[in-house]
Amino acid sequence: MEVVARELKAHLRRLAVWSGFSLVTGGVLLGMQHGSAGVMTASWAVINLIIVALSWKGKPPASYQKFREFLAFNQGLNLMYIAVGLTLGLAAGPPDVRANGWAVVPQGLALLILDGILMARTSTPSAEPTG
Repeated sequence: MEVVARELKAHLRRLAVWSGFSLVTGGVLLGMQHGSAGVMTASWAVINLIIVALSWKGKPPASYQKFREFLAFNQGLNLMYIAVGLTLGLAAGPPDVRANGWAVVPQGLALLILDGILMARTSTPSAEPTG
């Protein structure tokens, strides 16, 4: 599980970098009069930074199998974020709703990629506990 613990820390660092980028992007969007998209983007950043902060000192997962199941579930959520974002973005609704949808899509894509990296780096036999 040492590999999992090490890769989980690396994942949290990558998520923090993405969140910092999203926070800046949200501020830029707000400054460009794209208020709802800016708020949505910044909100995702803040939530992800809270997750990073709460997870940083946490214990590594006790069960490799449960960890892998959680990652698979999370990937399903990431796909759902993308689908909901696309649905809202393409909907014939108010501009703010569409803007929020388009703001969700890159967040879902980024999380899909980041979680995919974590899955790939913890899928080797050396990541599984022995004995």
